[in-house]
Amino acid sequence: MDAFTMIPTANSLRHAITAGMVLSGTVCWAPPVTADPPPIVYSVAHSFSQTDGAYPSATGLLAQGRNGNVYGTTPDGGQHGCGTAFRLSPNRTVFKKIYDFPPKLCHPQGGLTLGADGLLYGTSQGTGKGQAAIFKLSSTGKPHTLRLLSPAEGAKPESPPIQGANGLFYGVMSSGGSSNDGTLYQIGPKGGSFKVLHNFQPTDGTNPMGPLAIGLDGKLYGTATFGGPTTEGPNPYGTFFSFDPKIGLTVLHTFQFDHMNPRNESAKPNGPLTRDYQGAFWGTTYGYYASGGPGFDYGSAFYVKLTPPVSVQIRVFDDLTTMNPTAGLTLVPALEGFVGAGSQQAAHAGSLYLFHLSNDFPYANIEYLLGFGKPAEGATPESTLLLHTNGNLFGTTVHGGNTATATQPSSGYGVIYKLTPTSPAPQATVFAVPQAGSVGQTIGLLGQGFTDATGKSLVTDVAFGSVHADPSSIQASASTFLTVTVPAGSATGHIVVTLSGGTALQTALPFPVVSR
Repeated sequence: MDAFTMIPTANSLRHAITAGMVLSGTVCWAPPVTADPPPIVYSVAHSFSQTDGAYPSATGLLAQGRNGNVYGTTPDGGQHGCGTAFRLSPNRTVFKKIYDFPPKLCHPQGGLTLGADGLLYGTSQGTGKGQAAIFKLSSTGKPHTLRLLSPAEGAKPESPPIQGANGLFYGVMSSGGSSNDGTLYQIGPKGGSFKVLHNFQPTDGTNPMGPLAIGLDGKLYGTATFGGPTTEGPNPYGTFFSFDPKIGLTVLHTFQFDHMNPRNESAKPNGPLTRDYQGAFWGTTYGYYASGGPGFDYGSAFYVKLTPPVSVQIRVFDDLTTMNPTAGLTLVPALEGFVGAGSQQAAHAGSLYLFHLSNDFPYANIEYLLGFGKPAEGATPESTLLLHTNGNLFGTTVHGGNTATATQPSSGYGVIYKLTPTSPAPQATVFAVPQAGSVGQTIGLLGQGFTDATGKSLVTDVAFGSVHADPSSIQASASTFLTVTVPAGSATGHIVVTLSGGTALQTALPFPVVSR
């Protein structure tokens, strides 16, 4: 199969089966069978050259800014060889490097997240004996170091912090701390209020890599890549946990790998988590690698239902779909499922797939979308895709690009790619900043078409479920951003923004309204 050739969908295969009908032993004529249009179109938005960045890798989160641009980091390349920050306009796909990281902030591995103040927050690993750092950037690339961490506070961050409903940021370090197994920390938007909230150790999981996520209950959720209690089995390979500042960390599931039957479970969760409409979490595991051994695990998708009792279901990947994903799953409402990326695949240097929503998770349909087989168009996708509010998706690859060669597919400095849904067409959506809030709190909403060409607001209403916000609290400062105060009586649910003319835009996920 050529690179980026779409696999026919289940519907198209069904069409192929039913196109010819047999009546009394006679084959009736039917029109030629044509495959359904591919659900997505792939295009390269930018090819890195080393001077503007190199090797964007896991977890490498992309973030949408207030102005609608896409922002991210590369851990290498740039003026100092320590990485860069960049922005990409989503429509014309115009790329610009906005910052060269200095040695003090070397290797920003985890990408960026947007804060309620409009600034972009991230972490860097440092060089040699250099300290891990937490930083923020303006949309033009102006930097500010929030904190340089001591080894006891954490080291080797693989992901950026996220902002909680209380305004503080929360994140994890993959090593350092009292046991050198990682830490969970909080920090204020100006660098104050820093505190190590948890020191990871083998009994509750070690080396957390993916960013934390906020549940519908307002608690923090995350994964540790290794370790865990042995109460659920003798071979712990990572944990799924919750964290509540009042009660601390609670292990909700221990991932196990059965060497004799690798279809039972999977190992090493290290990507971001994603909530679905009901508040369950979806994620991926990298898998246990045992080349030549009795078991080989290509990784999995997993589903965690939080309503008591907590239950976890696993869907193990095969080498024809995807292998060893570090990327999480991105919910795309228009496609009625999650889009994911795998850094390897049997015939290609990575793949993209669509995991269809289903009430029967272990048997849900996984649709193979495309394989990365042309080095110039990217290779080894490790990062989680960003769903833009315009309905398109953006992602990065570690290798490939204009400098890659056909004989060395793992060469090149990587690309930024764009996915455009075709059936149905891209669907505009809304995202809240921060991801959760309280009554009386002013939050931001990213979206589309909030103002006209003159800057006049086109927003006529913002509703939190059945409760409407005070019109005087709605301020559309740009076509892609507005602020609104969470009204009294609001409960967890979707936020709906209504524009003049009646167009309604809804948050992709329910917005948690939590108590302070």
